Amino acid sequence: MPRSKACSFQLKRWPMTSLPYRRYRVVGSVSSVLFAKVAAASVPPQPELLVWPVPKSMKINPKVQNIFNDGEYYFDFYLGKESTERKGSTNGPVVQEDLDFVRKTLYKQKSGNPVKTAVVYDSEQPREGYELNCEKLRCHMKYSTRVGFLYGAATGFQIAHNHKEDLFSLLYHGFTVVDYPSFDHRGMLIDTGRRYLPVSVIEKNLIIMAWTKMNVLHWHLSDDISFSLKLDSFPDLQKKNPTPVSYSPAEVRSVVKFANRLGIKVIPEIDVPAHTTSWLRGYPWLTGDAKYWMDPINDKTREMTVAVMSEVVDIFYNNASGRINNGDKVLHLGGDEIGDAWDSAALTKWTQEHGKFHNRTDLVDYWLSHAVKEVKEKTGATVILWNDFLNDNPTETDVVDTWQIWLYDASRTLAMAESGKFRSLIFSSAFYLDLLGQDWAAFYDVPFKRDKNGILVGGEACMWGESVDESVFMPRVWPRAAAVAERLWCAEDDICPFNHEWAVNRLARTRCFLSAAVLGHSAPGDIAPIGNYKDISNPSTSYM
Repeated sequence: MPRSKACSFQLKRWPMTSLPYRRYRVVGSVSSVLFAKVAAASVPPQPELLVWPVPKSMKINPKVQNIFNDGEYYFDFYLGKESTERKGSTNGPVVQEDLDFVRKTLYKQKSGNPVKTAVVYDSEQPREGYELNCEKLRCHMKYSTRVGFLYGAATGFQIAHNHKEDLFSLLYHGFTVVDYPSFDHRGMLIDTGRRYLPVSVIEKNLIIMAWTKMNVLHWHLSDDISFSLKLDSFPDLQKKNPTPVSYSPAEVRSVVKFANRLGIKVIPEIDVPAHTTSWLRGYPWLTGDAKYWMDPINDKTREMTVAVMSEVVDIFYNNASGRINNGDKVLHLGGDEIGDAWDSAALTKWTQEHGKFHNRTDLVDYWLSHAVKEVKEKTGATVILWNDFLNDNPTETDVVDTWQIWLYDASRTLAMAESGKFRSLIFSSAFYLDLLGQDWAAFYDVPFKRDKNGILVGGEACMWGESVDESVFMPRVWPRAAAVAERLWCAEDDICPFNHEWAVNRLARTRCFLSAAVLGHSAPGDIAPIGNYKDISNPSTSYM
């Protein structure tokens, strides 16, 4: 693959401290370099191999002689002797179909010399981990799952592309990469409840997510603007929808299947009981005694909510021939920003007559113990909620499997994880991609660490859709989301310090790799699809 002329620093060996800097911004221009005000002496030693996210261990064998070769080389994966056929499980050894998919989807090598790389099943490898060893122009990769192989292949492709000048010497003298993630949940939220994104854009985003080893697509399907999924049983969810296009069940299943092949789980979010104006256009009675949005104690509101969620879960996890390979059933039920919607006279009277606390906590408890509980029982899905309801001090929280944190900072979230009160937490507060005043450096510097009990399972970069449509989605998301991806992949401060100065030049080069090698943009004018433009899109109206 020819180098991008727009990424001019790839044409020569730039010292890691020699790039010019400007305050924390990824600039989408011909130079395409990350700039920051950095004191060169403060930057810790850089990894020996340019791989994003940084692996847990990289060892390069010492050079015993100077070897030069002008040819291009690439990793040519083949099934090793220990590999056996997979029998209906995604956790077994890869098969030829998996190798072909990686070659076709991740990296399209057009020419060069193949480096034979045996893919060998090793049950001792971590679930998403791998080990890549090369010496004397022969390589082998150990893995225990398909996704481990996929991540190992992505690392190999990056090494081949980013170290072209000395790749022959690297392959001859040898190196070893040992890698696995720090967190199990490394996600990104996309918001089609506000702005429709074509399936082609979603799939392009999934490919770069796989390259950066993110493994969860959190799909926010509904909001006040639109209910972006067509449901056969509830056609009026599309009534007066200002977004003219919605996703059919077949389109959703196609996206889920594609994501699964990339090692990415797709979790649907249907946001209730707030942000439900799109429901009310076709079913106004759902408001009941609430001032707006959904009535938490109305039986008919609960029944429709359960029925809608059941159909959504069926689309994402089942089809006519059986289970879709999307892992365990997980459903996000929103639960954010109810505001004063429940502060009506009728609901206040209900809390006085039937409640335990005689305030909104009673309504939150009722919603959790009835609507959320019934959805969970009917669908068999584990449930995620945003953490807003926790501010009401509810007592019926056992029904919630995972709380997604967006209102508290990293230190408070870690304290929650270590409190023993929660089963699972996901952190998103510091990773909002739509807040353009906060850029990648702020994401990277978050001291995001694991708790001793493994309650904090990971985090998500959130790309809310108020001001993002298909025309600006990719440059708004990437490469800033890559900073979140590395923070979620590596939580060890001695390996990947919480210091954007340490990461700035690698992210600049990763940006060019994604643009040129993955997306195939090679001319200077083509570099725009990856960038950090502060576009002037008008925010959509999303709150009442």
